[in-house]
Amino acid sequence: MYIPAQHRVTDRQELIQFIRTHSFATLITSGSGTDAPPEATHLPLLLVEDNSTSDGGLRLTGHFARANPHWKHATAQPVRAIFHGPHAFISAAWYAERNVVPTWNYVAVHVVGRLTYIENPVELRELLDQMVQAYEHQRAEPHLEGTPQTTDRPWATETVTPEYLASMMNAIVGFSIEVQEIEGKWKLNQHHSEDRKIRTIASLRDRGMPDDLAIADLMEATLLR
Repeated sequence: MYIPAQHRVTDRQELIQFIRTHSFATLITSGSGTDAPPEATHLPLLLVEDNSTSDGGLRLTGHFARANPHWKHATAQPVRAIFHGPHAFISAAWYAERNVVPTWNYVAVHVVGRLTYIENPVELRELLDQMVQAYEHQRAEPHLEGTPQTTDRPWATETVTPEYLASMMNAIVGFSIEVQEIEGKWKLNQHHSEDRKIRTIASLRDRGMPDDLAIADLMEATLLR
């Protein structure tokens, strides 16, 4: 990813938090053959900090649908996971100046690493439980086995029969990615004057789309740095 110096974010905790907030990623590898186009799969990924290592190594975990042929060659090469944040068109008219051009502000994090499969069924079940808990944790209360399922309770793997769960597990391929490189780009008008930034923030808030408001918040945060 091309990152000018003023757009680069290197703070480890900031990058980790971004990935956890924007965990639905695009996983990219080279194609399966010399002339094959790159492969891309959209899927949620969990970021795990390995506290057993001195450097607190990072891993991403997730799973492919077994019917997706992407998984069959994903371990033979480095993989890239792209985590997308908010983005917004920036009109040059907002600067109220001549000789300016429009642009696009956005935030993104790229992760490069090596992928290995999770073949042990116990570990695969643990992965599924971790993913369910991560995305259901904001629900009111856990669902207990043997009680009726309602829409306001978090779903859990225990709510389905063992036979059904086994068939679903056979339909996926779990994996873990050892993170080798992580880089973040916060493109937020950093090289523009404070007056232009203030005008842009106000115009984004006036337009009022969710990504506009998120970018405005991030631009305000950069003004305080």
